[in-house]
Amino acid sequence: MSTWANLLTADAIFLPPNGPAVRGRAAIRAWVVGFSGMASFSETPEEFVGRDGLAYGNGTYAYSMGPARSQGADSGAWIKIYEKQGDGTWRLKRNIWNSSRLLPQK
Repeated sequence: MSTWANLLTADAIFLPPNGPAVRGRAAIRAWVVGFSGMASFSETPEEFVGRDGLAYGNGTYAYSMGPARSQGADSGAWIKIYEKQGDGTWRLKRNIWNSSRLLPQK
């Protein structure tokens, strides 16, 4: 988990669907633990553009949870913003995704 979290900027923000923003590498690492038990995950990038130390991309995602989890599955679209670091690496600064699953009707 720590190796994955190192791909984030220290001030990264995740904006998940139907929930509050998750701010900072440590908070994001703790939030992602809730997805343990994932059976499959895929992302399909559709576009990446960058210049002047910033890059953005968009695409789609899909995941399913294993049999021990009752969350089921989801799919949707995402936008990510990357920032070039002083050492030349690119790290994820912002991540927003939207579920294609319809909200329950009232």
